[in-house]
Amino acid sequence: MNIRNLFSFVLLIIFLGVIQILFLKNLALFGVAFVFIYLLGILLLPISVKTSPLLFLAFFLGLMIDVFYETIGMHAAAATCLAFFQITVATGH
Repeated sequence: MNIRNLFSFVLLIIFLGVIQILFLKNLALFGVAFVFIYLLGILLLPISVKTSPLLFLAFFLGLMIDVFYETIGMHAAAATCLAFFQITVATGH
């Protein structure tokens, strides 16, 4: 992965986080289901990204969402878990 691809993925993740915070925070489908598109940024990252940076990126992205949603670590834990499972499923271990 070169610096140009890395920069585009970082911009995509920041863009999805901002969209989540500004527009989708108060959107609830039928008062029950919520839309969390910021998780798409973690899923779209290539498999060539190393484990530690991916987990840290997912954790801090979830933590940023937690600050605005006032959920005290729920999104950080979910995003980190999703990143861990992406690594596990992608490598087959």
